[in-house]
Parts: sequence; structure tokens; C-alpha cells
Amino acid sequence: MENTADNNIREAFSVEHSNGNSLVANTASNSREGFQLVNSAANEVKSNVATGNTFAGFLIDTGSTENVVKANVATGNRDGFTIDDAFDNTLKGNTANRQHAVRLFHLRGLGQPVEGKRSVQQPCPRRGPV
Repeated sequence: MENTADNNIREAFSVEHSNGNSLVANTASNSREGFQLVNSAANEVKSNVATGNTFAGFLIDTGSTENVVKANVATGNRDGFTIDDAFDNTLKGNTANRQHAVRLFHLRGLGQPVEGKRSVQQPCPRRGPV
């Protein structure tokens, strides 16, 4: 696939009310969210990079189920990986570092297996005068 989305007002990549899709080897940067799934099932989000997005690098949102999110990298977003009101999704082998909030992996919902996650929290560079 290998697509790049940069400086979008909303999500760089969004899958809504859709099942069985693959987002593989894409780059999302400087957008609201990098990758978002809403009310979607059985999708694969693999080997993607989300950098410098205003909110989550990867957001699995309301009503999304049985999605597999693996081998992705989130760097310099507010949150790395967020699952909110979504169930039975799998996160495996993802990396989150240098997020601009406390949450590298933010999970709300039941049945969210998380395997092999790596997180590195480093101070964010200051922006502008203090």
C-alpha cells in the first residue's frame, strides 16, 4: 500500500463502518489522528508509522471489534495507541515513544489483548518561549 498522508485537518487514514480492510506500510503525520477505526471489524493495521499527530497515532474507536493492530510505530503524538469503547481487538508488537501525554497505550473497553508492546517515554522538546 505504502501511502503517505501529512497535514490533514482530520484523520490521515480512517476506516468507518467497514470490515476486512488492510492498512499496511502507510505513514500518517501532523494530522488530527493518524489511523482511526470506527464501528469497523476484522481489519488489519500493520507496519504503519504515525508521527506528530495532534491526538492519537492509532485510535480504535466506538464499536470496533476483532481488529488486529500489530508492528506499528507511534512517535510524538499526544497518545500512541488508544482503544476507546471498542472490544476484542488485539494489539501486538507495537512501539510507542515520545508521546506528548502520559498515555503511550490507553485502553478503555473489555477484552483487549496487548502482547509485546514496547514503550519509551522521553521528555518532549519545548515549543516556543517558556
